[in-house]
Amino acid sequence: IYERRPVLRGPDPERRHEANARDDDTPIAHDAPLSLPEGASPLLLGLGVLLDVVDRFLDAGDLLGILIGDLDAEFLLERHDQFDRIQAVRPEVVDEAGVIGHLGLFNAEVLDDEVRDTAAGEVLAHRDAGLATADDEDLDRLAIAVIRGLAMDAPLAANSGHQGTAMALAPLAHVLYSRVMRFDPSDPHWSDRDRFILSAGHGSMLIYSLLYLTGYADITLDEIKNFRQWGARTAGHPEYGHAGGVETTTGPLGEGISNAVGFAMAEENQRARYGAKIVDHFTYVMAGDGCLMEGVSQEAIGLAGMQELSHLIVFWDNNNITIDGTVDIADKTDQITRFEASGWHVQAIDGHDPVAIDAAIVAAKADPRPSMIACKTHIALGHAAQDTSKGHGALTDKAQLEAAKEIGRAHV
Repeated sequence: IYERRPVLRGPDPERRHEANARDDDTPIAHDAPLSLPEGASPLLLGLGVLLDVVDRFLDAGDLLGILIGDLDAEFLLERHDQFDRIQAVRPEVVDEAGVIGHLGLFNAEVLDDEVRDTAAGEVLAHRDAGLATADDEDLDRLAIAVIRGLAMDAPLAANSGHQGTAMALAPLAHVLYSRVMRFDPSDPHWSDRDRFILSAGHGSMLIYSLLYLTGYADITLDEIKNFRQWGARTAGHPEYGHAGGVETTTGPLGEGISNAVGFAMAEENQRARYGAKIVDHFTYVMAGDGCLMEGVSQEAIGLAGMQELSHLIVFWDNNNITIDGTVDIADKTDQITRFEASGWHVQAIDGHDPVAIDAAIVAAKADPRPSMIACKTHIALGHAAQDTSKGHGALTDKAQLEAAKEIGRAHV
């Protein structure tokens, strides 16, 4: 029980020990399990673990739940094992090629916890006070550029795939994975991880890029290079079970957002049973116009609003483009009004602005309803096919892709 999993990426084990220290700076044992004195009862050990958990995480109500059997032992021990995981600082990630990814694991610093609990405007106040440096902004731009570059180059090598969605949503993905979400690439099935569901599954290179850059073992650079090839984990659409970090299979329109409502209902149920100190994760969804046009999405959206699933946040990729042309040739639904009528909290932002994205997420978390954030984006941002149906994918002109990389870097 007392063995700790690594909580930081990076080769330096001392950093992990530093991050895994208690508040009183007394280091926790990492290298060996707790040993029992000769003749000691395992029951006493179990009681000691229980009291430690109670002291560190639980209130009287939680303890009562344990005593009457409401709290599952697996959840209890998992939470005990997570103590240091959520104390991790966000590292600057440098891959073997020397490319700075600046994509961290948890964003669990005290300042970030405070930011998440404040009104959206205070995000800007923190940054105006100098808490975000020019170097941070440069790293943000570089990280977004790397995500976009991978999303362009892998389909080019495969001569197949959809680049446009990933090119547009890279800033949003970067904010989620570097500032907001809590997860552990070394333990993809950690029970209280935040969930990310790419409902617009055709943009699979977006999630594959993120999983590679944040250190998930299943998605290597070789897997990226083998995008859409036989036997590769990097299929044309994300498939559950092929790689850690892919929470559910998506691709058929409407499937991802509907599954996400189920994910959020499960979290709500577990949080009500076990308490927010045991279960308190969010489900984040990226959905496009095609997902919202499907009838099944309305059933799921209405259910989420009725159940007030406060830990569900959907990002609508509002680019006004379908594979056939502009959205209005097929659908005239006012999506913002639709979600509002279904009981959701709704915001509209510039989907390419990391500051606006961050602030919108803070506001969404502060509201007791499920949230939809309408992100105005440009499909295939920076490419000659931007804002057209051709921007979905099969962008194979190398000169145009290089130009899109340059324009994208300047835009963000």
